[in-house]
Amino acid sequence: NDITTLEKRMSDLRLAIESLMEEKNDLTKLANKFRSLISPHRRLPPELLMEIFKYACEKDRDDWDCDDWDDYYDNSVSPHVLACVCSGWRQVALSCPVIW
Repeated sequence: NDITTLEKRMSDLRLAIESLMEEKNDLTKLANKFRSLISPHRRLPPELLMEIFKYACEKDRDDWDCDDWDDYYDNSVSPHVLACVCSGWRQVALSCPVIW
């Protein structure tokens, strides 16, 4: 009887552990999902992003000192690429006609 009682308790504890592990996994997934919402680039004001986008999209910049850019077609970033990063960047890119 004592063994049966202990086996029943152990079974209940295993189920509780499984349930807690599932809950932990769900919370971890949720935390990872929302982690991107607090990333630094989301806290940049749109005006600053516009300036960065303008700089990144400039054609014929002479101030690139990096040899890795030699093979890049024109040393600038396409506004289409910036607009595809996330909806916030898309809004900023579309509201900045200078880069198009």
